Amino acid sequence: VGFVLQGLGIAKRVASGKTGPKIIRAKIDGVDTAWEIDTKGTVFGDIPAEIIVKGMDGIKSTMPGFMKLFSFPADVFRKFITRDPAYAIRQIFRDSTAAYMATGSNATPVLGALKELKNMYGDGDKTARQLMAGGLSGGQVITGSPDDMKKIIQQVASGKPGWSMAMAKLDGFAMAGDMATRVAAYKSFIKQGLTEREAELASLEIMNFSRRGVSPTVLFLNSMIPFLSANIQGLDVLYRAFKGQMGYSERLKIQEKLFARGAFLALATAAYAIAMDDDETYENARPSERYGNWFVPVAGLDGALRVPIPFELGLIFKVLPEAVVRAAKSDEKGSEIIGDIKDMLMKSVPGDIPLAAKPALEVMSNYSFFTNSAVVG
Repeated sequence: VGFVLQGLGIAKRVASGKTGPKIIRAKIDGVDTAWEIDTKGTVFGDIPAEIIVKGMDGIKSTMPGFMKLFSFPADVFRKFITRDPAYAIRQIFRDSTAAYMATGSNATPVLGALKELKNMYGDGDKTARQLMAGGLSGGQVITGSPDDMKKIIQQVASGKPGWSMAMAKLDGFAMAGDMATRVAAYKSFIKQGLTEREAELASLEIMNFSRRGVSPTVLFLNSMIPFLSANIQGLDVLYRAFKGQMGYSERLKIQEKLFARGAFLALATAAYAIAMDDDETYENARPSERYGNWFVPVAGLDGALRVPIPFELGLIFKVLPEAVVRAAKSDEKGSEIIGDIKDMLMKSVPGDIPLAAKPALEVMSNYSFFTNSAVVG
């Protein structure tokens, strides 16, 4: 943060012993360092620097003991999901496609991000490290919670053998999956004429997990409901992309690209739905699986490879065209298809039952809130 604000011209190096709300303190190679924010200045000509000081001061809230108890299952669940190596690959499919459509990036979806992921674990280049220094790394692993310091310490200790190293390696791969999309987009933004600082900010806005309000209630809900923040941020990006309110929207032609690429995806999905009309794996899948993935036949694979869709954009440009084709061609009743679409839409509405209570409620009611069907048929 100190480096970024210094680069923006609203923070300067000061004596390391200074303290106060306008002072950012850190260690660089073990040496105490401090920056002071000039609260009389502005960022990008119209944002008062004073707002940055207030934002860094954080949300004045203390997590009560019972809230921590209710947050524990969600935290464990979130770690199991993000530490699954398949999670990083799925995120590359989703995020790189969403970035291509909603942020003005010209990086090739999926392939561009996979190439950058390979670079990070191979010879690599300096771009990923540069973006990490700018605070763009973290994904859904480092999300701004107090427990994140423990994860960062694990990363520092990842060279030591044992459990912490294994967990840090898995966390690192999840973060690399998120970073791969950002690096590919960053390079595309540079080619389109943005400065390095502008390209960093545009890459951050692909999915800005550091963006948050001041509501303690939402903070508590986010700790008890897995991936609530990602849900809110995804809808926010979708709204701002359609409204032309994303950063550098005119220079990157974000609205123009969104509508053109969305129309292409809708037409391709309609053709896909027609082609899959007699595919057994596709037809026998649950509606949530059918609409939430592209089924790709692969030689030698029993069934089909399921490629996940980008959540919010996928609803508009994949789920709706596919449902229209199914309504026209299949024997499925229109009311059933409308019900399936409603279920998919409801899953994109932020909020859910806290995970600490959800399994017990599902057992008692014999009803899965995820599949919207009986747990035991």
